[in-house]
Amino acid sequence: MLRGVLATLAKDLRLLGRDRVGLVFLGLAPIVVMSVAGLSLAGLYGGAPPGSIHVLPLVDEDGGWVGRALRERLADDPSIRLPAVATRDAARAMVRGRGAAAALVVPSSRHPCSPTVRRPGPAPAHPHVPRAAPPVIARPPHIS
Repeated sequence: MLRGVLATLAKDLRLLGRDRVGLVFLGLAPIVVMSVAGLSLAGLYGGAPPGSIHVLPLVDEDGGWVGRALRERLADDPSIRLPAVATRDAARAMVRGRGAAAALVVPSSRHPCSPTVRRPGPAPAHPHVPRAAPPVIARPPHIS
């Protein structure tokens, strides 16, 4: 019985391999169907209606060029409103209170994991991620 299933599977894969158009549509059709269904049902399941303005609170802890560049670039987009928020906690409260779907935080350059801090030696490990142990290289047994 297994031999028959494998023979049928091999035959179908050979046919599909020869039919390039069928292969493209086999990958494209599910994406199109999911996109159409998602767009048409988004309003029913709490998605934002088309043309709505998205609120994205911006917390600029650094006060440097990255925060300014983000604010300037995103200010030109008519579908995004960028309220300035003083702290991460205020932004988190907006997200939890459903005043915004997400918040954008530019961390301070004085943060120990910031790439702008230059220290000699290895980079500090993230406080929540332990450092990996060095790899153990085993010597092959001596073959005589």
